[in-house]
Amino acid sequence: MLVRPAGDDVDAENPYAQSDAVFDSAVRIWPEPLLRSLWYAARADLAVLDPHLGGRRTLCTGTVVADLAVAPDGRHVLAGIVEDLHDLRGLLTQDLINYRVYDTTRPRQPWNLGRLRHGSLRWTSESQPTLVFCDEGRSDEPTRFWTARLGADPVPIGQVTGLVTAWYPATSETVVLVSRQNGEYRLACSSDDTRILPLPGPVRRLARLEVTSRPVLAAFSRGPDGLRAQHLFRVDNGELILLGSAHYDRTVLHQDGEVRLVERRSGGQVSLTRETVTDARTLHRACLAPPPDPTRITTARLDSGAHYEVRRADQPECLPVMVWLVPVQEQEQDEPAPPSVPAPAAAAPGTPAWTYLPELAVVTLTCPLPWSPTATFDEIADRLRTTMVRLLSVLGEQEGLDTDRVVLGGHSFGAAAGAVLLSLLPGRFQCAVLRNGAYNRTLTPAGFQHEHRPFWQAPDIYDGFTATRVAHRISTPVLLVQSEADTNTSTTVVQARSLYDALVVAGCPVRLVLLHNEDHIVHTRQGILTAAREERAWIRRWLTGSTIDAANRQTEEVG
Repeated sequence: MLVRPAGDDVDAENPYAQSDAVFDSAVRIWPEPLLRSLWYAARADLAVLDPHLGGRRTLCTGTVVADLAVAPDGRHVLAGIVEDLHDLRGLLTQDLINYRVYDTTRPRQPWNLGRLRHGSLRWTSESQPTLVFCDEGRSDEPTRFWTARLGADPVPIGQVTGLVTAWYPATSETVVLVSRQNGEYRLACSSDDTRILPLPGPVRRLARLEVTSRPVLAAFSRGPDGLRAQHLFRVDNGELILLGSAHYDRTVLHQDGEVRLVERRSGGQVSLTRETVTDARTLHRACLAPPPDPTRITTARLDSGAHYEVRRADQPECLPVMVWLVPVQEQEQDEPAPPSVPAPAAAAPGTPAWTYLPELAVVTLTCPLPWSPTATFDEIADRLRTTMVRLLSVLGEQEGLDTDRVVLGGHSFGAAAGAVLLSLLPGRFQCAVLRNGAYNRTLTPAGFQHEHRPFWQAPDIYDGFTATRVAHRISTPVLLVQSEADTNTSTTVVQARSLYDALVVAGCPVRLVLLHNEDHIVHTRQGILTAAREERAWIRRWLTGSTIDAANRQTEEVG
């Protein structure tokens, strides 16, 4: 089976860059240009290849194949097809696709099964091609299961109450499933009636189902203590029979038939194993990384109303400081303060604490700005300057923080405000890291962030937040990290390049890193690790005062 791209569309390589859409998880408004770009980028031809004769027969052309499964007989293929932009919008907003069954052995019209929820059809393990359909009801309705052979009418199997999180068609008359009801997970078998299989010990979460070797299946659970367990069972005449349960630290990375690629963790080691029904062979073994150092978290408030959070490794050394700037709009007197949320102990990947700990102490400064309808840039700039000076003075009185080695960082509007702050406090920071910011506000004349006046009604605000105008006042080495596929139309690559070019002309050390195909929030493993590597290397370079040739330290650009 081959799924081949229908063609390379140069305009579809970056489908997000030209869109100014703001996505809401509840509304999901997909503009036509973005849909068209996604459509041309994902189109494919579905074809059958004969490895012996070298022949190729096309089943369908120029469609998006959203789901694909081969029947146990090897002849029939279940495909979820998206044929046009209307279908693509239905997939993105309602999770619906057109299901068809193709006969790969002879040319004939496919069986059209209708427009159904993505993932709601699966083959059974029987030799005669048989499909099982999962009809999910609403929150107050049961989930029903149906079965049908090709060309025959569907027959009901059974129904179950609660949210179905995983299911597997054991036979054409029996479905094994995991459901959640009233916060409790259960393993059940749905046929003419529903039978529940009690599991040993308390279960906090019941995860996926897996076929180990027919007719034996496995369910994976996690207990209140965090320990994972594997439960082996089989289906016998509509009954679930538990064969055994055991704690494990095992993850199936990939499965192809009876062959599985498994990751095991135990005794401070991780191993990669190839398992079959008859044997298991270890492919690779390595030591696990040591657990992260314990982190101390303290919070406090400044006289100006700004508050800050300090995260640092629990160690005696005096650490440099990363100040991560988060500017917000100052609240009116009659507005209630938002409820305080306790900071999580574990930092998420890509966040400042995750990137810079434990080498630096990470201080997140939330700075309210006096952004009234009549605000001037001088008022905002004065608040930025005085708040930062006061913060560094307070941090200098705390033990274990080296305020002579301070790095400034920010993301989005925090990066834009950080660039302005570099011009207001020249020479105060050792270096700066600015992620996905807007540095030329003349390119956004209709408003930005908390400024709702157009350019001609508040020219001082727009000019003041155009860092390219004051690049000659910036002497701090700056690392610009920019996502190439940023969906925020205010923080495009043009913005980063404009500040980069201005700093080059001004003679300020600067480096521009472009993250390929990343959005406003970097979300891929490669993008997060690339940004972290570049930022840590940049900070280490300027904090340690390494003796690098001056010509090589001035300007760099990477992609």
